[in-house]
Amino acid sequence: MSILIVLMISVSTVVLSKWIFKKWFNHLLIHTLAWTVFLVLYELKFIRYIQISNEAFLVFFVTHIGVVSGALTVYFARDIFRKNLLDIGRVRVHSVLFEDDFKVLKVIILITSIIGFYSAYQQWTFLLNKFGSFTTIIIRANLIYRMRVAGELEGGIPYLSVLPYAGIVLSGIYTAAKNKISFYTFLPLVAIIIKDAASVGRGGIFVGFAMLVTSFFLFRHTVSKHQIAKSISSTKKLVLGSILLFTIVVTSLTVVIEFRGKYENFKGKTNVFKKWEGIPLVSASTYFYFSSDVGVFSKYFEKQSENPMIGENTLLPFYNLISKLGLIEHPNFYPRGYNIPNWSNAATYLKDIHADFGNLGLFLIPYLISLISTFFWFRFFINGDLIAFTNLTYLYVINAFSVFSMITRAAFFVMSFLFLLICISFIERYWNRIKMI
Repeated sequence: MSILIVLMISVSTVVLSKWIFKKWFNHLLIHTLAWTVFLVLYELKFIRYIQISNEAFLVFFVTHIGVVSGALTVYFARDIFRKNLLDIGRVRVHSVLFEDDFKVLKVIILITSIIGFYSAYQQWTFLLNKFGSFTTIIIRANLIYRMRVAGELEGGIPYLSVLPYAGIVLSGIYTAAKNKISFYTFLPLVAIIIKDAASVGRGGIFVGFAMLVTSFFLFRHTVSKHQIAKSISSTKKLVLGSILLFTIVVTSLTVVIEFRGKYENFKGKTNVFKKWEGIPLVSASTYFYFSSDVGVFSKYFEKQSENPMIGENTLLPFYNLISKLGLIEHPNFYPRGYNIPNWSNAATYLKDIHADFGNLGLFLIPYLISLISTFFWFRFFINGDLIAFTNLTYLYVINAFSVFSMITRAAFFVMSFLFLLICISFIERYWNRIKMI
């Protein structure tokens, strides 16, 4: 498929998404741009990848039709949402979490972050006891990474580290409402960075930052202006704070990659990378990270040699929990890799969907994700429902990371989502009962 065709489909879909949602920041645009970046970068062939098969390109197109169809299904049936009440940019979100200058919301951010710091402390304590010093930990970073991949990196109470991911969604709301980067913006993200650094991981940091950005923009661009504190000085501080925040995230990712060991000797690497030497984040490894997945899916689709249980990849945390009860064999957390001609085990969410649900799933699952995303988008715009906002934020992240894998494979993503839903529902119902007394 030529780059021109990819760009034509992308531009058409982006314009359509603006027509449907009346806002540029929407899940259809996010999904389209993410896939456009990967497909265009892959087709530029700065690394001489294998040719993507015609069958794989057909799958990409059918999947895209499914995503667009899901959004259009709700759009054309939106009379059930009382269309006349839809008022873009005037939503008022009512929640006990926002009362008394966001007192309850700030408490939840603090508690989840503190628990995250404690989890990070446990992990670092385990490493210090095992390796003896910070210097040795840094030297043996690659070994620690391999231990994590093999499931041998222990230390700490399980699942405590998921809570900062719930806190970071709330910190995005608080940052948007206050129109400034604050202590509450940094706290859960720093907890995630320290914990992921201990396991020499970058995925959690990347996803956590995406959740913060998604929550921030979604709240900022949909709610009533009366719930956003805006001024020229606060906007300047927001911009400066955002630059600082982005710098911290990029630095953290770079440090983790350097300690783990950055591989640059890719087969088929062209000379173009010599011109970019010394430029931060511009390297063969970065290019491979943001382009290779579509080719890996093509290789997987050609072989189709995997046979997991139904939904095993998509619902991996639940299968993992069931395996601990001895009812099934423990599933592999890390997916199988393929050579394109360089090895990679990231093959987009289409590999997970196809392996779990077959050919029908390649259209049906993206269609349902898009349909549900659009449903909660309208529900949030009409009711200002914080539960709908939570669902929408996590669905946006699923769409954004669809080019990497089905993000629901990650326990921290699923567990933090369930925690946040239960926490918000419990607090609001408890508060409503008190008011009725």
